[in-house]
Amino acid sequence: MSIGMEVYDCMRSLQSKGGLQRVMHDSYLNTFLNNGEIVISDIADDRGIHERVIHQQQKIVQYKTKTLIYSLEENDIPPEIQNKTPWSKKKTASQLKNWSGSGLSGLAFSHQTNKWVALGILIQVNEFADRGINLKNTYYVPGFNLLNYWKTQARENEEQNKKLIRAFTEILNNLTNPYAHVGFETLKQWLLNRINEKKISIKHLDFFLSVLITASKAPFFDWKEIGTNSYFKEKVHAASKMFDGNMVALLEELEEIIGDPVSSIHLTTRPGNRDIILAAQCRLVFTFGMYNYEKAPVLAKVTDEEVHYLQSIDAKNIRTIFAAENRAVVRKLIKHIPYGHRAHIGIVGFDGQVRSAVYDLLRHFKNAGVGQIIIWSDYDRAAIAMVEKLYALEFEQFKFVAKKQGTLLLVSYAEGLKQLKELAGTNHLTEQENFLWDFDLLEAIVLEGNVND
Repeated sequence: MSIGMEVYDCMRSLQSKGGLQRVMHDSYLNTFLNNGEIVISDIADDRGIHERVIHQQQKIVQYKTKTLIYSLEENDIPPEIQNKTPWSKKKTASQLKNWSGSGLSGLAFSHQTNKWVALGILIQVNEFADRGINLKNTYYVPGFNLLNYWKTQARENEEQNKKLIRAFTEILNNLTNPYAHVGFETLKQWLLNRINEKKISIKHLDFFLSVLITASKAPFFDWKEIGTNSYFKEKVHAASKMFDGNMVALLEELEEIIGDPVSSIHLTTRPGNRDIILAAQCRLVFTFGMYNYEKAPVLAKVTDEEVHYLQSIDAKNIRTIFAAENRAVVRKLIKHIPYGHRAHIGIVGFDGQVRSAVYDLLRHFKNAGVGQIIIWSDYDRAAIAMVEKLYALEFEQFKFVAKKQGTLLLVSYAEGLKQLKELAGTNHLTEQENFLWDFDLLEAIVLEGNVND
């Protein structure tokens, strides 16, 4: 059993006085005795600081092995070490300094540890070698006041967590799914089960509940919106970034729970490289300057952050935007189609999720007078959310690259959405790469924009 567990068992008697309290103290101090060690003396000086001397008994020989320096005086925990992570194993002075986060010099921190020992916050353990002649090692373990503080803190945290669980459960039970997000009910039931089984942390519960709250408010939502619906949003500096540190792991877990890509719940962001590939003769006007593409370069890139500062687009002669979710596919397609053949086409490639930056860039093209958008995606569940979101941009003409009997053709929004839902229902899902064998057909679809329409 760890020192911490021993102590927590002992601390149940902390409110007792007199003899019972002394028994409790002795029980804890005795956890530092090795086999054959005995307490020789335990004397307090005029400051109330005890020195407990421990010897090793070997037949007729006794020698000092360690001393314990501690205080039984009740004192408050100094602010500088409040809310620090509890620990139970012994710590050297260096480890103690790291734990406390102290910026003091070595000598100054040594005085600080002596003060904490005098306040009953630490117990100093000195180990001796050479039959008690030479000091071998000094380390520190939690003192009685620190242990009592941790126990009180743990009890308060437990009560607070119970209140949070009740509040979260009430919110969860009242949530509805007005936009019929795939995976919404699955995630909701999973959360309720984990709460009932007490198998989820407050941090995880807050994240997944925030996902559901966000999904209940809009047909599409971005990663950054999740934190703004957190129960703890008022307690952080930038709520939209509060889950960023664990983004990859959380999204992977979310996909595992709902059994589908995160886009199926209409979350339009996933981690990874987010550069947008752009091949279009246009001028992008930002608050910080301007990008002017005269010959639609093959691998022009626009980052999410740059789109955030985008003010307007001069679309020049562009009449159609061809947007594809797979950047590798777009690169191959652009190399196949000579620039002279695509002067009136703006080609945009992104990473498979219509996050805010992609949506905003396409919206700027629409506002610049581009009348038509053609969407080519994988034929999977995630594409349903993508098509629905891009259709909401309200281009004059919206076309989708559908598949039929092993080939491709352009269809309307309604026909494309119908096909995607049918494919999702039968699990006949296909990636774009399967159709790269006929670039002439792809070129015709991109350039004409009205093939088979």
